[in-house]
Amino acid sequence: MVFNGFLLFCINNYMNEYKSDKQTADWLKENGWDEKTFTVIELPFLQAQQVAYCLMKYNAALLNEEQTDLLTNYLRDIKHKAKRHKITKKTVYRVLNLGSKINRQLFKAHKAIKNSR
Repeated sequence: MVFNGFLLFCINNYMNEYKSDKQTADWLKENGWDEKTFTVIELPFLQAQQVAYCLMKYNAALLNEEQTDLLTNYLRDIKHKAKRHKITKKTVYRVLNLGSKINRQLFKAHKAIKNSR
């Protein structure tokens, strides 16, 4: 009787961990990250990946061709280990600065809409 209870506890605990791991993996994928590389990439590279992903997903209309190419290339390269090591800090900061620029544009547009009411 005690053994069956312990066995059910272990199975339940395993299933809860499995569900939690799956939810975490789904959330990371939904936000443009890969669970395998999430812990091995330096923080600025992850931040730039998040910025690039969000810009391409939500604000692609505000980007010109050069900016779109930069973000597409960054997202492609960050996924591959060999190419990831070739990404320079300069490229990372170009992506982050582009994110700040688009954010300022969105803020100004939102402010103009808010003031016109």
